[in-house]
Amino acid sequence: MNNIQKELDKAEEYILGELFGDVYNPQISKNLQFVLNFKGINLADSINFGINKFEEFVRNYMREDGFLDTEKIVKVLSIQFPFLSGLNPPTIRLIDLIKMFDQFFPLRKIGDIIRKI
Repeated sequence: MNNIQKELDKAEEYILGELFGDVYNPQISKNLQFVLNFKGINLADSINFGINKFEEFVRNYMREDGFLDTEKIVKVLSIQFPFLSGLNPPTIRLIDLIKMFDQFFPLRKIGDIIRKI
């Protein structure tokens, strides 16, 4: 397994663990299960689809060593936000970035809603 995939897996495990309480056996409320079943939505398939889309997108912004390519990210973002041009962000791992965002937008609180609806 290459470095990029290892870092993606760490990030996915963290996100799924926070949202669903368990990476391999997602916990959701009975009401939400009922709605998904009624609509013919398979939770596992939906999660796998989301993971694949996440990997497909994020992989484009990662270096071979598994760290985020922050120069590339700034270059892309500065098209929409020119004030970012010339910014020299530090090298960072994906999991560390997700954990920083998690401090402001707690995934566990979203997960609590998913498990209690």
